[in-house]
Amino acid sequence: MGNKQSIFTAQQLDAYQDCTYFTRKEILRLFYRYRDLAPQLVPLDYTRPPRCEVTI
Repeated sequence: MGNKQSIFTAQQLDAYQDCTYFTRKEILRLFYRYRDLAPQLVPLDYTRPPRCEVTI
């Protein structure tokens, strides 16, 4: 109990709820469905800024 890794911060989820009319549960469900499309491209942690790399 209480050993759960969060994908979004509480503030991010609140902002997503305000911007959309989805509930927290719906937002997380949509995130997992989106991630299932390309798991190697979608990070599991949005609480920190993303690490961006550009290769030429």
